[in-house]
Amino acid sequence: MPNPLSILRRAYRQATERPLAYNWFWFTRRVGQKYVDPRFLNRLWKQLQVESGFRSKLAQGMDASDQGIAALTHALTQRADQTFFFSHEDRASFQARYASLFPEPSERALQEADSLLKNQFHYAGKLIDSEDPPRWYSAREVEGMNKWHRIPAAFHWLKTLGKAYWLTSDTAYEQKAKRWLSDWLQAEPLFDHDLWESVNFVGMRALNLLTGFLFFAEAWQSDLTLQRKIWEQLYLHARQLERRMEYWSYNHLLWNARDLAILGLVLEPFFHEARQWKTLGLTVVNAEMAKQFQADGINIELSIHYQVFVTKLIGEMLTLFQKAGEPLPTNAHERFCLAVSALQDIQRPDGMLPLFGDGYRSYDPNAEGTIDELVPFIQQLGNRLSPPKPIERPLSLSGVSVLKTQRGDHSLYALMMTGHSLHGKVHAHADSLSVELADEQGPILIDPGAYGEDSSAWRAYIRSSQAHNTVCVDGQGMSQVSGVYGMAPALKAELTGYESAPDESGVVWMTARHHNFQKLPIQAQHQRLLAMGGTELFVIIDCLEGAQPFRLERFFQFSDASLKAFSDHQWQWNHQGRVWHLQTLSLTPMQEQAAAGQENPLRGWSGEHRGAPRPIPTLVQMSEGRQHYLMMSLFHRTSVSVEPALTLPDSGIAVLGGRLLIQKTGDVWHIQFGRADSVV
Repeated sequence: MPNPLSILRRAYRQATERPLAYNWFWFTRRVGQKYVDPRFLNRLWKQLQVESGFRSKLAQGMDASDQGIAALTHALTQRADQTFFFSHEDRASFQARYASLFPEPSERALQEADSLLKNQFHYAGKLIDSEDPPRWYSAREVEGMNKWHRIPAAFHWLKTLGKAYWLTSDTAYEQKAKRWLSDWLQAEPLFDHDLWESVNFVGMRALNLLTGFLFFAEAWQSDLTLQRKIWEQLYLHARQLERRMEYWSYNHLLWNARDLAILGLVLEPFFHEARQWKTLGLTVVNAEMAKQFQADGINIELSIHYQVFVTKLIGEMLTLFQKAGEPLPTNAHERFCLAVSALQDIQRPDGMLPLFGDGYRSYDPNAEGTIDELVPFIQQLGNRLSPPKPIERPLSLSGVSVLKTQRGDHSLYALMMTGHSLHGKVHAHADSLSVELADEQGPILIDPGAYGEDSSAWRAYIRSSQAHNTVCVDGQGMSQVSGVYGMAPALKAELTGYESAPDESGVVWMTARHHNFQKLPIQAQHQRLLAMGGTELFVIIDCLEGAQPFRLERFFQFSDASLKAFSDHQWQWNHQGRVWHLQTLSLTPMQEQAAAGQENPLRGWSGEHRGAPRPIPTLVQMSEGRQHYLMMSLFHRTSVSVEPALTLPDSGIAVLGGRLLIQKTGDVWHIQFGRADSVV
């Protein structure tokens, strides 16, 4: 039994740490979910079973008889031509164009549909066996997914079977869809179950049900009982989504509002409340896009997965409204265009996106593709939705900052995490000033991304500072991660200098700092500089200063390849003949260790990355017993050599309280950095 005193302390802490309005909303939501919603939904559901009750929800002039239901469904397929990307009149065109425009998604849809015929679900890189039909309200769990029961009830399978049916005309897909959907519709709904408490899945299921209905409406035109139940469920879901939008949850709120707006748009001629669904959904989307996407187009959750996912969701909604001839909400339109531009800026030279923050490891059925597969589709949406005014983005990004150089066939790319995260349950990682590095052939230093969405110790480690290309002090990360999404305190980093226009030596650079270590007893501040010399040289300089001596650990997570010691503090990274050298200078004695992710305590990580298992060699640099640290690491191609020195040059760039000089003579790069107050 919980300790009453601990419950009171927890309640007091939550009441004082959060605004009063938030606490009141949270309290009423919890009470509403447990006591109010089940009664409301059950009463509404029973009302809809009666013809007069269902008729009362229809727009003026609509009929609830069998003949009227058939007319509703026919009118819906006609409206799809105005509001959706497809209609029954262009089915042959869909078969030809969709497969040619999206070959990989088409092939995947057919593969997943064939698995569904065998009662197997593809989810997050796994093939999961299910009952036939699924146990919709089951409490079954799958490893790595605490809430597996939500997946069948999200109705992705209905949309997948619909795509496969339209691509092939194979009636096996239609029969499977009808049998499973009929089983769901005939089951007694458990309105006190998580499937109805999770409003995010209510909205997702509603839109997937609508899309699947449009796919199969022609095949099911004679089954008026099935059609009527679908119409009843569309109304029921839209009402619950309208009542319980997740106003406390970032991407969920945008997702809820987007689903409600689309439902309102498509169903406006049929339900008299649909217009207010559309209006409310648009209003929330417009307000939240200005809050959740910064002026540089970066999502505030600092996760590339959610950057892509939310941009796709809103882009689809805006395109549907544009096709329907509806005015587009200004904030949502502008921030969407900024988000598309930001995605283009953060792409690596090989066309892939970097990984940072949370997200599923490979394919996410909610997003309908991997992050890299979705970018071309998002760019197509961006081309359809030209910005309402010229895009004015800052040269440097506040959430993530990128340096790029290009010379002939060679290129170099570096990304640094320089933004503020949210407090509490978030998708960010404890990764301030963490770096990704890539050349024209692919990644060199990588970010782990996410490892499932569960509360395992391994996932917690993957989200920690130790698993990123940054530093820790006294064994502490910059934030403490807990549970599935918990992270506190919030990250507070800032970009302090940026130069992306190369000088005569081809040098670009940026500097940043973060303040999270100042909350520790040592009150340390971490500053980092990144610089590039053309496409041949990459420099990282770290300066840390504390109020008392502390221990420093510095991490470099390399892409899957060979990492070998070359000499003292010099290493060679080799990936299929692509070779980079790493050399480090430090004002304090330093130890180095190559980790393979199997150490205890963990140092480095290995496992799945971008959907494939692979080793991740990690270099850990350690020093201790000082209040001041100054460390410089240089990555360079084998075609050049370097002459570094931690001394104060006579001239150069004023950065990090000192001066940096980078010059090239022949095939030799000369790098000097120093501070007048450097203490050995």
